[in-house]
Amino acid sequence: MRIAIRTGKISNPKVASRLALYTLAKELNIPPKDVFEMPYSLAQELLTVHQEIETYKAEEMNKSIKGIK
Repeated sequence: MRIAIRTGKISNPKVASRLALYTLAKELNIPPKDVFEMPYSLAQELLTVHQEIETYKAEEMNKSIKGIK
């Protein structure tokens, strides 16, 4: 799991599902059991939204850092 987190390369579906479960539970501030009971399509959409938000935040942070230099 450590390699998957650090490199982003996930070959084991069990690790992928656990990381997705953890991410959604943490970001939505709900128990993992609730995430586990969600329909797959909803969980997938929420992960996509989370990814887009994190990408946007990273892009904005990079712009700010470039502006400081």
